[in-house]
Amino acid sequence: MTVGQGIGRPWAAGPAAPAVELREVSREYGKGEAAVRALDGVSIGFPAGSWTAVMGPSGSGKSTLLHCAAGLERATGGQVLLTGRDITSAQDWALTSLRRRTVGFVFQTFNLVGSLTAEQNVALPLRLAGRKVSRQAVQDVLGAVGLGDRLRHRPRELSGGQQ
Repeated sequence: MTVGQGIGRPWAAGPAAPAVELREVSREYGKGEAAVRALDGVSIGFPAGSWTAVMGPSGSGKSTLLHCAAGLERATGGQVLLTGRDITSAQDWALTSLRRRTVGFVFQTFNLVGSLTAEQNVALPLRLAGRKVSRQAVQDVLGAVGLGDRLRHRPRELSGGQQ
């Protein structure tokens, strides 16, 4: 998960503030005896501009942690701050708007449109959000990850790692 303002825009959090912070976050699924506690009082901060790997065995709460951090799921306890803003009790429309402007995901299984080029796939989320997309910024981003020479290739023409 990357937190920022999108291609070519500044980070929302100040240099000292974590981009994402969880404070004593818990997440429980179900009720009563059938309840499963996926997170139990997790506190962690992720600095702006950093890379973080979340690892652990299957069922240990990795996806739940990331979903709560991004506001895709609500914590059942504790507090989640995204770019310094408490999103714990934010309304759904506000979370959607904040995610659209602030959060980017690299999924374990990629979600690329097969009929679009690499360049078009990178620009697509910004276009769907109604943002003007700088072709140069998209090319710069693809160049930064070693795909500057693959701009016009479709997903089927890229290796799994490149996808």
